[in-house]
Amino acid sequence: MADQNLNQEQHREEDFRRRPAPRQRKKKHSAAPAVAIFVGILMLAVILLVITGIFGSHSTDTVSTAQQEEGVVTIAAVGDIHMNEALMQAARTDANDYDFSNSFLGVADVLVGSDITVGNLECSFAGPDSVDKEAWAPDSLAGTLSGLGFDVLQTANSYAITGGLEGLTRSMEVVESAQMQPAGTSVSKKDYKENHGIVEVEANGMRVVFVAFTKGLNNMSLPEGTDYAVNLLYEDYDTNYSKIATDDIVEVMKAARQRNPDVLIALVHWGVEYEPSHSETQEKIADLLIQEGADAIIGSHSHFVGALETRTAVTKDDEARTALVAYDLGDFYSAPEKPGQQQSIVLQLEFTRDKRGNVTLTNSRYVPVYQVYNPDSNVAQYQVWDARLAMELYEQGYIRRVSREDYDAIAQAITEIAQAVNPETPEES
Repeated sequence: MADQNLNQEQHREEDFRRRPAPRQRKKKHSAAPAVAIFVGILMLAVILLVITGIFGSHSTDTVSTAQQEEGVVTIAAVGDIHMNEALMQAARTDANDYDFSNSFLGVADVLVGSDITVGNLECSFAGPDSVDKEAWAPDSLAGTLSGLGFDVLQTANSYAITGGLEGLTRSMEVVESAQMQPAGTSVSKKDYKENHGIVEVEANGMRVVFVAFTKGLNNMSLPEGTDYAVNLLYEDYDTNYSKIATDDIVEVMKAARQRNPDVLIALVHWGVEYEPSHSETQEKIADLLIQEGADAIIGSHSHFVGALETRTAVTKDDEARTALVAYDLGDFYSAPEKPGQQQSIVLQLEFTRDKRGNVTLTNSRYVPVYQVYNPDSNVAQYQVWDARLAMELYEQGYIRRVSREDYDAIAQAITEIAQAVNPETPEES
């Protein structure tokens, strides 16, 4: 069995195309879905400019010229990107092809406006014969996400090995083929030792490093000797989630610091499904990540928007470090099953480097997002919207506006999101 595992590992290593590090940020891609998205965005932008010039109020806050000369990078992060039969059927164009691009026209402006865009890929590109249709995603989804400007997709999550280790390798290959980078997973021991599932992106002369971890693997266990494949938060990841994998986390964070990042961001798949509040254990993990150098922690998994907080932890050298913690961004793209799953946020972060090389978080904000289901739509049955943009278009009588029922639901969702983000003071940051 050991020889078989070794042969499989060597096979994966030979077939896998090594990802470059760091990668220069490129906002435009040549994939066909990107063209469709660009045309759609352009049409939408023209209409909006003619009506009221709405887009101006939705762009990331501007930065002074003096700051830009020293170095500024903006990051947009979204929550879970799911897939299931309902979403696939809605996007089907023929027997073997799918087009998801129209589902994101209402939020595309928020994503493409940032230097780096990241999300949690909670599905698998393992192939239709490898996993059930509640986990498998067509390769065309990767092209759509790339066209929207995504640079990094977290692959360390509940669905990492739903198609086996071969499926994980294929998922990573598909992500890379679409000019994005997978975070938190490795194809072999050699890959792990060299990269630790770490992703680097350079933008505006600044180096941003991402690490990623998951609490578990959907009640599955890694085959013996393959613990390199997925970065885990718990030693007992397949049972009780009671023993934090401190040594493993520290090892990955040390490797990340050795990349000399300007910004270090931890992507964590944690918490309890359908539970918006976070636990003391999550706070302990957050403190550990901050102590080990994380400048921001971005969470997923619960399917609901969680709290945002600025958290301070004391390092072994008795120094206080502060980082922004977003416990959960909610479901960015899914077929909602429970009330509240339609809501999510796009977290927008701005980091600035001064003349001395000090980097600080100079701006953080979020954009409320709402997913509308309209089975009679001639655009897309499932549409992800910048919530305020959808309301403004409705008020302006836009021809493809949301319904009155959706308008009222979005208004309520904005209030609920504000309360979830800051439970004590329910006002948007």
